Amino acid sequence: MKPLTTASLLSALADASLAFGSGPTANSSLLEQTYISVATLQGEFFERHRGTWPRAIDWTAAFIHTSLSATTNSLSKALGESHARDVETGMVWNMVDTYFSQIVGFYFGQDYRAIKHQNAITNELWIAASAKMYLDYPGDGIAGTWSEENHHAGRNRTFLEAAMKGYEWLMNVNMTNDAGLFVDGFHISNQDKNNTKCDVRDEMVFTYNQGVLLTGQRALWEATGGVAFLKDGHHLIQSVIKATGWDLKQGGPVDKVSRGKLPHGVV
Repeated sequence: MKPLTTASLLSALADASLAFGSGPTANSSLLEQTYISVATLQGEFFERHRGTWPRAIDWTAAFIHTSLSATTNSLSKALGESHARDVETGMVWNMVDTYFSQIVGFYFGQDYRAIKHQNAITNELWIAASAKMYLDYPGDGIAGTWSEENHHAGRNRTFLEAAMKGYEWLMNVNMTNDAGLFVDGFHISNQDKNNTKCDVRDEMVFTYNQGVLLTGQRALWEATGGVAFLKDGHHLIQSVIKATGWDLKQGGPVDKVSRGKLPHGVV
């Protein structure tokens, strides 16, 4: 098996460039830059013996974890495309094993009691990560053989139940504003120095809060077939689009815009 090195995988990714759209030069560059970013992230900032990124706080570490999971999935699929069939299989599995072990190590090493009742993003990441672990983590033995049938049979419902409980809590804790968008979360007020309850809602709205939850809603719908998750997702998408100032019915901006002039109220 070839060792996992930047040079060897960059060569393989160049061969797999056609897996990402058209234009081999641009796609090769995209894949190479993606791998270099991941290799730098894990090589420079991830501590294996601690199973985390020590410079990150709880929710930023959870966000990195989600990004690493998605990126590893994309890279492994690109290397598995027909354009890259001449790439040594061991090289691909070397990369997948390296990062997947770190992904799983961080997931099971989280202090779930400390992160599940803070900012909105920590709960949204909990939902998305748990649902995706249910869908994608095979749960089979190391010596077992993989098959589509065994993959579904080996799914661990603990992950799905964690995602559904987290989603139920998030949807019933008054985390959305009048525009249907998820706010940043609840924080501890300073009125009482002995107060330990998150009793003040932060009305700030960020795009990542909406996007991460959409990932969870999509995964929960795929895992359960529950139409409610799909409807919630569509409603959130429509709320986000409306918040940008775009009118879906008219197919144009809400404000009347003249060439060379800013919309009303924009300075």
